[in-house]
Amino acid sequence: MSMNDEYSSTHPQSNDKIPNHLVEFGCSYTSLAKTLKSQSNLQNSYKYKTERELC
Repeated sequence: MSMNDEYSSTHPQSNDKIPNHLVEFGCSYTSLAKTLKSQSNLQNSYKYKTERELC
């Protein structure tokens, strides 16, 4: 399960109201996904980064 899926399942109405600690985690997650070279994780992390433009 990706980070986004996990967050959405526990906070289904809060997709655009992500707390700061998750913002920071999202930036780290992007780097982690790049390191792992996992296509699925890369797509999810890039989507997370691009949609919210936080990193």
